[in-house]
Amino acid sequence: MNGPRITAAWFALVAGLTGAIFTTLDPGEIEFRTTIRVTALTSAIPFLLAFTAAALQRLAPSPLSRWALTNRRYLGLSVAGSHLIHLIAIIGLVETAMNATPISPVTKVFGGAGFVLLGLMAATSNDFAVQAMGKAWQWLHLLGVWV
Repeated sequence: MNGPRITAAWFALVAGLTGAIFTTLDPGEIEFRTTIRVTALTSAIPFLLAFTAAALQRLAPSPLSRWALTNRRYLGLSVAGSHLIHLIAIIGLVETAMNATPISPVTKVFGGAGFVLLGLMAATSNDFAVQAMGKAWQWLHLLGVWV
């Protein structure tokens, strides 16, 4: 599987998993917390493949490393799709669990910055943006993957 199909299939998988979590009669805090954990994992898998693709191809070329390097954009968009559900679950948890532990200001700032950067990277993951932004595109994506 290559290209946009990767992103579509990954998003369908994540949506299916999180949909299954919410099939309980009275979904609440536990379901939101479970969804947050599941989407953290389903974001980590394509992120690690995209993040390590170039290094893996240089150090240990293989069909997997070539595939990951070729499809890095779509792996990144898969992260963004999974993290969109992650963000929705965080908002749902905050709305549902009023007595939950408050979110620290540091988490709000850095977590918020991470979501903003991820959104900007997803919005600029196309050939037009790469051409139009030039070096700024490279800086945005370099900063974004490290945040």
